[in-house]
Amino acid sequence: RDYKVTGVQTCALPISFEPFLESFRTLKATFASDRLIHAHQFGFAERVGSLSLNVNNVPDTNSLFPSDAAGSFFWGKTITDTIQQVEVEISTVDAFCQTNGIAHVDLLKIDTQGAEARVLQGSEAMLREKRISCVYLEIILVPTYQGQAKFHEILKLLDDRSYSLFSIYNLVYRPWCDRLLQFDAIFTATESGTAHAGEGFTLTR
Repeated sequence: RDYKVTGVQTCALPISFEPFLESFRTLKATFASDRLIHAHQFGFAERVGSLSLNVNNVPDTNSLFPSDAAGSFFWGKTITDTIQQVEVEISTVDAFCQTNGIAHVDLLKIDTQGAEARVLQGSEAMLREKRISCVYLEIILVPTYQGQAKFHEILKLLDDRSYSLFSIYNLVYRPWCDRLLQFDAIFTATESGTAHAGEGFTLTR
């Protein structure tokens, strides 16, 4: 995985999370000389504790969910094949913010390979209280992981907490099967006010 941050204002505090040790070491090495970036070796879900992470042939596809056999048709053979399972530390966004005295998050970016809804469930208080301005997440449309959230489920989860779809980006389309496989989406708090000089989260797994 390539890690990079562009266009970050100096008033922001980017915080990144990666539970898989190999990927975490890459993250730390990439930003070793940048004191602005804070990295933590754990992931997020709907509860605090530990969970099994499915480690796949391509680390970018590691997930808390088992791979769906149908995924190889869309992404390529062996891409999401699981080679091992490891126990990883898990927290919730709510718990992390409470423990670290974080009152507001400007941007919550989630790329957790099908487990985005679980991260949102663990952000219940921050979302309900509108203490997150924007949510940027990846939405997978084709069968890739067993148990992955469907687009309409994520829409409802955020709509129920008064977050509206702002726009979509980075569409991944396969012409040979005439399918849109995934895209990134930004949701904003419906009643969000002026921007805060707060924290930005990046959840990479």
